[in-house]
Amino acid sequence: EALKLIASQEPTPPSHVTKKVPRDLETICLKCLEKDSKDRYDSASDLADDLRRYLNGEPIQARHVSRLRRGWKWIKRHPLKAGAILFVVLLMLSPLAFLYLQYRERQQIRERAEALAPQAHEILKRNCWECHGQNPKQIDRNLDILNHEQLIDEKRPLIIPGKPSDSRLFQRIRDGSMPPRSRERELPLLTENEINILSDWIRGGAPTIPIETIDTLAPVEPFSALA
Repeated sequence: EALKLIASQEPTPPSHVTKKVPRDLETICLKCLEKDSKDRYDSASDLADDLRRYLNGEPIQARHVSRLRRGWKWIKRHPLKAGAILFVVLLMLSPLAFLYLQYRERQQIRERAEALAPQAHEILKRNCWECHGQNPKQIDRNLDILNHEQLIDEKRPLIIPGKPSDSRLFQRIRDGSMPPRSRERELPLLTENEINILSDWIRGGAPTIPIETIDTLAPVEPFSALA
């Protein structure tokens, strides 16, 4: 049993037995008890020199073994146990890693939607605002297309944040019925790139754009530069 302990377990640090043992003396003792001969003193003379330094209050040559190094030494002696522990830890952390990746993905989608919000605003203004909002007295279906609250109103389901395919407005743009086919000369159908911009904007929650950003948008041209 003693031989097994010597071969497989690290010696108990003297300070664990009594707190009065000085740190340098403990370091010297533990160096003498290292499992690997390369980690011990090369000779009794080297040990005597280090003890002499300790007694004279000088810095010793031996270095205190960190917890990280002790852990690495244990892993080398017990690879199977270490592998089993690592497997259990990874198994426990995998749900957290999955949740974190989901969170990061949602965050990136949201950030992209916020970046695309000014372009989405420009697309809606150029293609829909003339009928839905430009003239408050003749507004079609009582819809101001640039009114964010009306767009995401659950009663209308024009824009369902996070769900482009379920949003009525996006469906009409996607199937080519908005802008109206009767006005294709003045309001050409959206390009695939513009449709993708609206899709990513809605998928990220259809965030509104700050009022100060609206004021700095470039004038809307008959044919969008986004095409």
